[in-house]
Amino acid sequence: MSTARTLGHYVLNGRGLTYNDPLELPNNYAVGIELELEGVSEPPDINRNLWSIVPDGSLRNNGTEIICARPLSGGVLEGALVDLESSLMNLEFDLSERCSTHIHLDATDMTVPQLVNFLILSSIFENSLFTLFGAERRANTFCLSTDRGSSNFSHFCSLGCKPTPQKLFDLRWSKYAGISLNRMRDLGTVEFRMFSPLTKKADYMRVLKFLFAMKQEAMSMESIQEIITYKKAHTLSDLFSRIFPDEAFSEGYEEDIESGIQLANDIIMSIELQQTIKERTTKLREEVDSLQTQIHELEGGV
Repeated sequence: MSTARTLGHYVLNGRGLTYNDPLELPNNYAVGIELELEGVSEPPDINRNLWSIVPDGSLRNNGTEIICARPLSGGVLEGALVDLESSLMNLEFDLSERCSTHIHLDATDMTVPQLVNFLILSSIFENSLFTLFGAERRANTFCLSTDRGSSNFSHFCSLGCKPTPQKLFDLRWSKYAGISLNRMRDLGTVEFRMFSPLTKKADYMRVLKFLFAMKQEAMSMESIQEIITYKKAHTLSDLFSRIFPDEAFSEGYEEDIESGIQLANDIIMSIELQQTIKERTTKLREEVDSLQTQIHELEGGV
């Protein structure tokens, strides 16, 4: 098991990694990865400093999850993906409709408004993610999209124009959503559950580049109002290209993005309506309080 293994331009010699290509992933964006497999013949020969092997009772035939042992980023993350793909080459396993890949994106470096921006941008591109990386999971009850029955829509709207950490943590986020905040309380992550089981480093790189690009866009915006300007300033193909720089845009993606934009519009309009109602209610209360004060003063004068 200590023989050298080669994967593309990367060489695994024992447990050491030698990089001959420039690194592609940033050091400041951390993720956790969960890969579900069935019919696993034996424990994978994988770096246990980077990955944990956990039995999964929801899967069949010796169902197994391969999970990042800790949040990973940059070159360490790329090396872990090399190790994962290399170990799977020599492993017998099955991929069924029950198997998937979940990616946890660290959100602890985002302010709450930036996180709301990220969630609304995610709703714009959620169906694109399904189409690109998990088309067969679109109707799966364990990763419902925001526009297909997930409670995310009402929760996104509930955050309001001036979200607070307390409101974020108080909401009962569904675990079984395509975009889930169920692990914000304990892990501080946004979990994306719509991906097919990914076994190749190249596929993970495509997904991660998307998530990181979207996070960067969200962190550059100060409020949800900027998302309105952002949408209006770009064509559908331009929006797609900004978030998927390495993917070719085709007409087939138009419906995904159009439905996502409509969903984002509905969320933003709902948030703004709640804010308007709140402001008007506050103003009416102030007017009632003022009238009551005047009445008391008049009664006192009498």
